[in-house]
Amino acid sequence: MKKIIDFFDKFKKILPPHYILKNNIIKTIEDITNITIEKKDISIINNIAYFKNTPAIKNEIFIKKTIILNKIKENHKSLLNIL
Repeated sequence: MKKIIDFFDKFKKILPPHYILKNNIIKTIEDITNITIEKKDISIINNIAYFKNTPAIKNEIFIKKTIILNKIKENHKSLLNIL
């Protein structure tokens, strides 16, 4: 008979739902704007990315919003907007 630990091991490997998308957003923003953002500063609700940063960082992201969105949508077509 299998142990219960074996059953729960497969759940340890499952990533949170937006883990890969957040990593892609962070990498894309860093490549385009040279701004480093942490995962905790991004929340994704209804396929829209919201940022919790200073106004200066948000402005820099919004200036290059179309470039950032187009690059992210190459891999994640589900992301609709950045706010």
